[in-house]
Amino acid sequence: MKQQIRKYFIGKFLNSADAFEQANAIVLYQFSIVFFLIFFLQLSTDIMLEFHKATFKHAIDILLLGSMPFLIRYVKKLDHVINYFFSVVTITTFLATMMLNSQRLDGICVSKMMFFILMSALLQRGLARVLFCCFLGWLPLFYVLLNIKLNGALTWDWIVQPGAEKSTVLPIFIPIVLGTYAIWNHTKTIRRTKETIVKQKEIIEERNTAITDSLNYAQRIQQAMLPCQNEIQSALPNSFILYKSKDIVSGDFYFFRKLDHLIFIAAADCTGHGVPGALMSMICSEKLEDATSQSTDLSEILQKLNKGIKSALRQSGDKNSSKDGMDIALCVIDTKTNIVKYAGANRPIWIIRNGQTTIEEIKATKKAIGGFTSNDQSFEKHEIKLNQGDRFYIFTDGYADTFGGNEEKKLMIKRFKQTLLSIQGQSMQDQKAYLDNFIEKWKGGIEQVDDILVIGVQP
Repeated sequence: MKQQIRKYFIGKFLNSADAFEQANAIVLYQFSIVFFLIFFLQLSTDIMLEFHKATFKHAIDILLLGSMPFLIRYVKKLDHVINYFFSVVTITTFLATMMLNSQRLDGICVSKMMFFILMSALLQRGLARVLFCCFLGWLPLFYVLLNIKLNGALTWDWIVQPGAEKSTVLPIFIPIVLGTYAIWNHTKTIRRTKETIVKQKEIIEERNTAITDSLNYAQRIQQAMLPCQNEIQSALPNSFILYKSKDIVSGDFYFFRKLDHLIFIAAADCTGHGVPGALMSMICSEKLEDATSQSTDLSEILQKLNKGIKSALRQSGDKNSSKDGMDIALCVIDTKTNIVKYAGANRPIWIIRNGQTTIEEIKATKKAIGGFTSNDQSFEKHEIKLNQGDRFYIFTDGYADTFGGNEEKKLMIKRFKQTLLSIQGQSMQDQKAYLDNFIEKWKGGIEQVDDILVIGVQP
């Protein structure tokens, strides 16, 4: 029954995600009940002893404190109840001091005021705690000190009947017992809250370890499916692949395949990153492998890739079907003629001619692979004749979209181009190291927002 009543009044705060809000709700609820009972006993005493002013005051106190549990139940924010509670105790303390105290500073008055200041320190927080403890909570004490200075001229009885002196009827042990109870109760609640937090922390750490272990294992699987970089270096010794996932697994992937004198290489960016992106990358890389085994024509490869992904994800015009897809820059290098053919879906190719200070850009077809793209979508292909010392770059959008710098803004395409142009005198491996160090310094302490993939090739 007791638990049901408590749940009725403070149940919504007991389910709060804020553990300290739970603790404050419990303390406020218990304080309101304890004070209600104490003032009820005082009211009974006042009636028997015919203390009329005290009877009137304590009757009002009972009404105010009796409303506390209902306020806790119906307010949206517990801070409103806390402010209400301490407004009540401040006013009632001040009135008690004025009505029941004489022109002397006695231990009962001081202990009551210190008790209320203690409660405010336990429940208030931030500026409200400073305001109450350093100002509002001391008002009754300032009043008593001023009253003593004025020889009791500010007491109620002195104002109504000059020269009268009444002694207080509050037993001194009440605030002492209440203060002890307040400290014990709040300490117990906070200790229980800390124990809950520690248990939750242990559960979170255990689950985080399990998730991280699973992701690390998934990373090994994903890396095993990626082309071997030694094989790429053997076929294209003057090349680099800068590959930095946002999370442990990545939605970006690179593709490599050698067929006689033809070398296929691609930079692909699948929808999402982390686990969803990694799942997409595994599907897309498999479909790209199938497409390149069926044709060497880049436009036809991307068409087959588009159809394959839409089929694998069962994508249709239905609004509930998956809209995930992929952007890609796909190249094939003819090692006999030194001609590079390129086709892209939302990802361009950049060419830097030997000795030039500008970047030649060939833009991609403005359609993604999969998703909303129609089954019969065609992708434009381009043929590029490279001379000795010329280089080309394909990449996903992660590098240019990285936040950082002094203003914590995106790197942007313009700065990315300037960076590539500034390092053209370096070898491809030195360029990779420079781009890696540059982006890490650019990020600073800012979290990486997307997967990064940059491929540079000097055929």
